Amino acid sequence: EEDDDMGIPDEQTILAAKAKRERLRQAHLAPDYVPLAGLGLGMGRLRGAGAAGGGGRGGSAGPAGSEGRAGSGSEDSEEEAEEMMRIRFSGKEGVRPRKDMSQYARSLGGGAGEGGGEEEEDAFAEEQLRKALRLQQVGGAGTAPATVPATAAAAATSAPFAYQQQQQQQQLRQEQVLGQAAAAAMGGVAGTSGYLRPGSSSAAAVIAGGAAAATAMPYTGGALGMASGGSRLAAITSAGEAAVASLAEGLRRLQASHKQVSAGARRAGENLVAALGRVEGLESELRSAGDKYVYMQRLRSYVADLCDCLQVKSAIVEELEDSRLELMEDRATASRTAAANAERDLLAPAEAAVAAAMAALGRGAGAAAATQAAEAAAEEAEERLLDEEGPEEVDEFGRNVNLQRRRELQERARARKRLLAAEGERLAAALAGTAAVLPLVSEGEAGEEQSSRYAQRYRELREAAATVFADTDEEFASIGAVKRRLEEWKARYPKDYTQAYMHLSTPALFAPFVRLQLLQWDPLYGGGGAGGQQEQGEQGGEGGSGGGAGAEAAAAAVPYRGFDSQQWYGELFEYGMNVTAADGSGVGGGEDDPDADLVPQLVRKLVLPLALHWVERCWDVRNVAHTRTVAALAAELLVYLPAEEPRMADLLTGLRSSLEAAVEACALPPWPPAVLACSPRAAHTLFHRFRLALRVLHCVSAFEGLLSRGLLTGLAVGRLVCGQLM
Repeated sequence: EEDDDMGIPDEQTILAAKAKRERLRQAHLAPDYVPLAGLGLGMGRLRGAGAAGGGGRGGSAGPAGSEGRAGSGSEDSEEEAEEMMRIRFSGKEGVRPRKDMSQYARSLGGGAGEGGGEEEEDAFAEEQLRKALRLQQVGGAGTAPATVPATAAAAATSAPFAYQQQQQQQQLRQEQVLGQAAAAAMGGVAGTSGYLRPGSSSAAAVIAGGAAAATAMPYTGGALGMASGGSRLAAITSAGEAAVASLAEGLRRLQASHKQVSAGARRAGENLVAALGRVEGLESELRSAGDKYVYMQRLRSYVADLCDCLQVKSAIVEELEDSRLELMEDRATASRTAAANAERDLLAPAEAAVAAAMAALGRGAGAAAATQAAEAAAEEAEERLLDEEGPEEVDEFGRNVNLQRRRELQERARARKRLLAAEGERLAAALAGTAAVLPLVSEGEAGEEQSSRYAQRYRELREAAATVFADTDEEFASIGAVKRRLEEWKARYPKDYTQAYMHLSTPALFAPFVRLQLLQWDPLYGGGGAGGQQEQGEQGGEGGSGGGAGAEAAAAAVPYRGFDSQQWYGELFEYGMNVTAADGSGVGGGEDDPDADLVPQLVRKLVLPLALHWVERCWDVRNVAHTRTVAALAAELLVYLPAEEPRMADLLTGLRSSLEAAVEACALPPWPPAVLACSPRAAHTLFHRFRLALRVLHCVSAFEGLLSRGLLTGLAVGRLVCGQLM
């Protein structure tokens, strides 16, 4: 019924048991084997003495005594002795209490009376005791006691009783020592079984050492026997301590391994959490990549359609721009032609009158005769001017082709008369000191018919420009729609927007819309620079003395409106600057954002060419309103473009050249005062030329702060005032 206490032994325990069994078998086959029949009465007495020393029971020295002792032994003592002779494979100390080896020593001589298997067990125990005595004799350690050979046991039966009693006591002491040593050895094994793992090498070594100590303990007497038993116990104790130290080291390694395993498990958990987070991140990135792909494909289609649309509309816008430039050139050419004709028509009669007066005075005629000769010469010059229409020409319908030309000449003659009358009144007021001499505001401007024709054609051009994108979808028809799509792209994917170099493409995308809006901007003639109002004031001023002041007031009343007042400038000025990303952070707006250069690029590519064309082809330097408009436009361009810009340098060079040419054209006729006194017409013409020079002086001063002060001073004082007026 020992199944509960038995366990499956390990390999080391099995090997130890086999080795022990082999040793026992070799002991049986030893040449010094003593047969059981030779024990005789000595072993019976020895068992009787052992029984008397262990349990207080006595018996006879012969076989009968052995049988009597066996009859008095208990069944429990036999079972315990049998258990202690076996090899224990289980380490469960808590189940079975520790056995006392003294009980086993006492039981060695108490079961001789039983038959069968019990006799064999007793014979086996006696043989082992005998083998221990023999091994002690062979080892020769110290003074070994005399052994008890078979012949001595046979002779003991005839020895005297005293000798037998002494021999019996000596053997009893040896048997007690052997029992104590065996109990200590087995107790050490049982004590260390709580610390040693069953089946381990340490446990097998301790068990084997205890068994060897129990079987090989010599029956020595006196101090030598005690010393040998103590050394054996010390060896067993040292082995136990080594086993405990080994177990402690194993426990330490187990704890270190447990710590490493715990750290590995913690790292594995952290790695698992990180891996799960990475998986979620990859899934999110995959969804984002899918959304980005769909969005970019839609944006690509939108940009492709926008480019196709702008390619078609740009051709229309270019045609409108060419028409506008041609219209402005025609207007400027007409104005310059009218100014040149007016100056020629004004100087021709005056020069004829001066020549006649000087001739009369040179002949010694009086002032009245000189005046009369001057008036006659002036009238003849006027008649020659009216005959410039040429011979009469008739078309296929019988109409005179030169009739319109003659009417124009007659209208110009009436205008000259009004102009000279007004100049005479201004001169009289200036000489009387009642009015200051004001510069001439305008001269020889195109008439009302020319102005109305220009206004009509320009209005038609603007109406055509308003219908360019009328057939286009709202997503492609305005700056706001295109700007919204591009800023949305920049907000959602700013890195891709930057990598696409959109700052190089946005000027081309917005250029058609900007050029279309620039068609609405006409600073020279369309009211932006008050050119139309000045012309009307000057034409009205020719009939009265207050016309010049009224025109001057009208010119100053209308301020310059630059391109920064247009809609495209306001929409694109902050393009890409105030973009908010999906996470709420701001995108763009820094100094290194290339989108901040969008408006300067549009000014460089679109506004600057217009300004160059106007300065070279349309600007009338002697027109104060035009000059102020051009000066304001140049100053506005310098805000966005440096003066070192090649085309900006060309613009400034053109301004300087035009001013120098205007100053050179302001020379006054060198008419003597006596002749002017005889010819009022010449005096009025000279006063008109003086006012024209003052107007050029005002035009030069309009570029104060834009051109260098030395250049302006040299033109105004050195060349105009000192060189031309004096």
